[in-house]
Amino acid sequence: MALRRPLALIAGLFRELPVGDAVPVEAGGTGATTAAGARDALGVREKLTAPRTYYVRTDGNDGNTGLSNSSGGAFATIQKAIDVAASFDLNGFAVTIQIADGTYAEALVLRQAIGDGVIVIRGNLSAPANVVLNSVAGTSISTKHTVEGVSLSQGSAVIRLSSVRSDIAYGAVVFGSASYAHVAATAAGRTSAIGPVTIAGSAPAHVYAGTGGSAEMRSSAVTLTGTPMFATGFAHAQILGAVLADGNTFSGSGTGPRYAAALNGIVFVGGAGATYLPGSATGTLATGGQYA
Repeated sequence: MALRRPLALIAGLFRELPVGDAVPVEAGGTGATTAAGARDALGVREKLTAPRTYYVRTDGNDGNTGLSNSSGGAFATIQKAIDVAASFDLNGFAVTIQIADGTYAEALVLRQAIGDGVIVIRGNLSAPANVVLNSVAGTSISTKHTVEGVSLSQGSAVIRLSSVRSDIAYGAVVFGSASYAHVAATAAGRTSAIGPVTIAGSAPAHVYAGTGGSAEMRSSAVTLTGTPMFATGFAHAQILGAVLADGNTFSGSGTGPRYAAALNGIVFVGGAGATYLPGSATGTLATGGQYA
């Protein structure tokens, strides 16, 4: 069987490339005559060969490339940077989204990428309160994400994951008030604290796991300011969800139940006592829930 020639997009139609011709890609061209344009026309992802950083600033512009930390080079929105980062074959590399100080009124939606890399959303590691975001959510994604150096203060859940293999790590994060849990993992999603956490606002729960999700907050330094309230429980697990919260150090105090576990949910504290988690009331167990 004879080999077919490569296909090329010619006059809007995919045709076999004539013998002796090359795909027209020009460094200074426009549209499909650039490498990026040709990839877009053919539906091909760029495959990274090194880590890459995109910059976001309040004085940026989403029409920029995002590749330089200046008003003429940076993006204006974090979502634009997330969308660009997710368009690659990560090829095992990290794409870092470096966010300048400021307030970004965005409800961020994480995207699916391919290539077993990680997308890092990074603010100010030494002063997380200087970078204020709305919320971060991911649904049906398997790409690993890291969120660090930011203050999250609005939305139904400021870090919420759902669906199979969703994975997000976070650290150096300030949590404000939320109408749902500060951190939630459901439907086999996974969250993990990898650095210090400050809780400055109330929520029904700080950390929640349900329907097979795993929310890990282990050996972390957790600071509570302003006595936040957790109406359901600081840690809440149900429907086969697991909150793993052993080895932490807590400073400050909160109010409300310390934990709530039901419907075969587990709050694991490594054998710490009933008063280990922040709160002012005894935790509750129901219908197979466990605290251990």
